[in-house]
Amino acid sequence: MMFSYEKNKKGIRIGKIQTRHGDIKTPAFLPDATYGTVKTLSFRDVERCGIAQVLCTTLHLYIRPGDTYIKRMGKLHSYLNWNKPILTDSGGWQVFSLIHQSGRGNVSNEGARFYMPTDGSEHFLTPEKSIEIQANLGSDIHLVLDDPIIGNASYKDNKRAVDITIAWAEAAKEAFLKQYNLTAEKFNNPKKYKRPLLFSIIQGGNYKRLRKKCAEKLIEIGFDGYGYGGILLKDDQKKTREILKYFAELVPDKAIRYGMGVGRMKDIQFCVENGFDLFDSVVPTRNARHGHCYTTFGGINVRSSKYKYDDHAIDPGCECEACHIVDRKPAVSRAYLWHLFKAQDSAAMRLCTMHNLHYYAHMLGAYGK
Repeated sequence: MMFSYEKNKKGIRIGKIQTRHGDIKTPAFLPDATYGTVKTLSFRDVERCGIAQVLCTTLHLYIRPGDTYIKRMGKLHSYLNWNKPILTDSGGWQVFSLIHQSGRGNVSNEGARFYMPTDGSEHFLTPEKSIEIQANLGSDIHLVLDDPIIGNASYKDNKRAVDITIAWAEAAKEAFLKQYNLTAEKFNNPKKYKRPLLFSIIQGGNYKRLRKKCAEKLIEIGFDGYGYGGILLKDDQKKTREILKYFAELVPDKAIRYGMGVGRMKDIQFCVENGFDLFDSVVPTRNARHGHCYTTFGGINVRSSKYKYDDHAIDPGCECEACHIVDRKPAVSRAYLWHLFKAQDSAAMRLCTMHNLHYYAHMLGAYGK
């Protein structure tokens, strides 16, 4: 078994995912290292935040610097000098965004055709190609290509996305077996035949019937984990949480439940309480670069002038690099961070990013205590 879990006193799943580069203790958060970097941080910084796993973006690395280049450089772990678990997405979300933003390109049963806005170059991403790229990158967890769709899309559009997602998942699983020279028997024994883990994504929008169909077909094909596909609806939190909960009910207990793009802590906490294991989002890092910091008593924005004379830590109870106490004073005060942002110094973004990731790691780590 590559994934095992038990329940704590409150009935929360506390687990361990075994990968080729170490264990992921769940529930866990993966910061987005889009181009192979968590913006403003070194990987040593990331580790000091209490984070032991990251997500890298397949499409971005395929475009620049190139997956074959990274393979030549010893694959991602060697290239980044990060000897801990790496999850790579399939590229589906980025392709979806490019097609819908530009109005150019199309999706078919074979794959997705899209054009890069930087140079106009044409690309065709297939389920097989996505697996090949991720194998070149050498990630510990691969995702199969899916057809994402916006939350308020019609039943007809969601059904088409589900049908394509299922077809692509079948093709990707076959490509994965060939890529790693695996039989079905070997695939089902990942501990003996060391291989990356393989996740698929359950689509279906807000239609439970389609979510159920997608889940049943993907479970029949067989994957190590299943991701929640689609956009979280900001204007209808009740409906979003209803579908998130339903998703968790569809995925077998023995499989990993992945809340893709679930980034607000209150949403993560809801998902953890309903059996999710993994999360990724740009929320804590992107917000940090704009001065928004999370604390145990609510969010604050240190760019605000009200912190100009505030000599307290971001969060007095925090032990991150910014907040820890030195000679009875915080290493960095809110007032100093206010100044750094005013001066447009990158140190402000780095310190706030470290704080936010430490906060996320601390909040999720608390479930196991």
